[in-house]
Amino acid sequence: MVAFDPPLTLDAVLVGVFGTLALEAALLSRRTRVRTLWDSGSVRAVAVVSTLVAVAVAVAVVGTAVLVVVLSGVVTYLFVLAVVELRTRLSR
Repeated sequence: MVAFDPPLTLDAVLVGVFGTLALEAALLSRRTRVRTLWDSGSVRAVAVVSTLVAVAVAVAVVGTAVLVVVLSGVVTYLFVLAVVELRTRLSR
């Protein structure tokens, strides 16, 4: 059995959180173009596969600390998504 114990550090969490917020801000500035590209099924598939490969390579090269960054980013993204959805529902 392989030991799996990624180091949970504040630095890794902050990189995930602020990295996600920075990416979302950059994508928001080009909202129409991003939406047009994202509506293509092939773009979504390539994005998912590329992300999985990049995370796997990063874990192999850097170590399991990368997983803390990725998970922090995913949680931040889901939080942003929930806030946007809640704001949309409340404004109706």
